[in-house]
Amino acid sequence: TLVVESNTASIQAPQGLQLNCDLDTLQLVGNTNSTAQTYWQNTSGVLSEIETLLVTAPGNYTWVVGSKSGCIDTASVQVIQDSTTIQRANLSVVQPACEAVDGTGSLIVQNIDGGLAPYLYAIDKNQFTTLNNFQLLSIGEHTLTIQDANGCTWDTLITIVAPNQLEVDLGEDLVIQLGEQALLNLYVSKPFQTILWTSNTNDIFACQNCIEQLVSPISSTIYKVSVRDENGCTSQDQIVIYVDQSYPIFFPTAFSPNGDGVNDYFYVQNSSNLVESIEQLAVFDRWGNRVFHRGIFLSNDEKLGWDGSWNGKVLNPGVFTWVAIIKLINGESVTLSGEINLLN
Repeated sequence: TLVVESNTASIQAPQGLQLNCDLDTLQLVGNTNSTAQTYWQNTSGVLSEIETLLVTAPGNYTWVVGSKSGCIDTASVQVIQDSTTIQRANLSVVQPACEAVDGTGSLIVQNIDGGLAPYLYAIDKNQFTTLNNFQLLSIGEHTLTIQDANGCTWDTLITIVAPNQLEVDLGEDLVIQLGEQALLNLYVSKPFQTILWTSNTNDIFACQNCIEQLVSPISSTIYKVSVRDENGCTSQDQIVIYVDQSYPIFFPTAFSPNGDGVNDYFYVQNSSNLVESIEQLAVFDRWGNRVFHRGIFLSNDEKLGWDGSWNGKVLNPGVFTWVAIIKLINGESVTLSGEINLLN
């Protein structure tokens, strides 16, 4: 035991006053015969007013004793750190770039201050190894332990942080009518490097790196997108555009070809671009006579329809049968039929 004394203050401390890997705490005991105020201090200020002080760091420690006359007496000791123990280590921690792969963090011990080589390394209390780098570290906290040739160890905590996830979203699936267009609007959560658009119908996209695409599928189609960011991380999404094949093609049930400019023609009407052409429109009377026929023309043009005449004469009111062959933009031809009532 080492004793450091002054007139009224003394310190009892272990011999050597040295912290090392086997002794990481020193007990200092301050003594005095004075009944005045006593306390421990160092360069940071007052540490304690209790006689026993537990020291875990090197430095100068002073036991201060006051007296009734106002005088102050002190005793000091210098605690040192064994320089042969590991003091610190310089680490290189590589954080994962992509959230999708949990376990891409890595750690390299670059150099060690203190201790006696050779060194051994362990992560998360596993077996020691001579390798100073660790790969495939999962997201979260990990404990690195370094052991020197004397068996002294040094621990530190490292954290593998999950990166900002690359998120992409094409929204909900859509239903459109044959002949309509759909606008695909891509949401990307962070700056991106490339976008790749594909479809199960092998569509050609004029702008691959655009976040918007205007498409006109003629059948239900799956559109897929793959986005890559500056770290090489990728994320995908897809959307299905369902094409409604119930043809919005309209034929009037009655018309009055009286020349008043209202409902004077029987013709094919449709409200979208799904019709490529009318391949044939024919009208028959009740005896099966064909009273009107036209082939290969466009819809929605009343002047190309039937004006209620046959051989240059307006027919009498009655019920007539019609048959139409419609060619759609998807290449399909459909045959429709019905009745039309000719009124005065």
